[in-house]
Amino acid sequence: MRFLLLGLAALLAGPALAQTSQLTGTVTGLAGKPLLYRYVRQGKRLADTVRVARDGQFTHPATAGDDGLGSLYVAGASRYVQFWVEPGTLRVQGDAAQPGRIRVTGTPENDLLDEYNRTVDWKYDATAAKGEAAYDSVRRLAGQAARQFIKSHPAARTSAYELYWQTLTQPKYPADQYAALARQLTPAVRQSLQGQLVAKRLKILQGQPTVGRPVADFTIADTAGVQHSLATYRGQYVLLDFWGH
Repeated sequence: MRFLLLGLAALLAGPALAQTSQLTGTVTGLAGKPLLYRYVRQGKRLADTVRVARDGQFTHPATAGDDGLGSLYVAGASRYVQFWVEPGTLRVQGDAAQPGRIRVTGTPENDLLDEYNRTVDWKYDATAAKGEAAYDSVRRLAGQAARQFIKSHPAARTSAYELYWQTLTQPKYPADQYAALARQLTPAVRQSLQGQLVAKRLKILQGQPTVGRPVADFTIADTAGVQHSLATYRGQYVLLDFWGH
């Protein structure tokens, strides 16, 4: 899911700066399954096949994507790991049986993202919860831990990235609280692509209709082509029937 949304995010990004980044490490248990490095370049989703030795070791250049992120996939698996394509050596360690828990470390943002994965994302894995009540409880704890992490790391792009995902996955949390977290991010982080995505998402959440708030006016044509403005019906009950096409 994240990878699909990042394809949309790439439309907001400018050309990526040239970077020298290299993935090196070991993924055991592949048993012949391809290991793929995926990224978004100029709005297109691309994939490189990583050449892996029999013992699981590999070294592969990581091309920077539009959004500064890349992903490692084990062919056929539904989960994957994302990381920042930063200059330097990105150290990879994991097992193909748990592709979503492959660790990527070795650079400042990746060390932080790895910390977030271990202390929040993997620790509070709601997919393992049994029953709706347990699922909701895990999600609530995950949200609390995520917001605390973001608050503790205001100068990290990882915080803006995870804040964006919180606004997507937990939209019922008060938008003003999300906005307060966003304001605590440093100017550089707020101006990053991830920070811009947060700002756009907050506008959507803050514009959601709620009880007691005036609905934004709009004008729309009926089936006969006659224009109707919502403002002309102020004080009356209005039923909006949205038809699928």
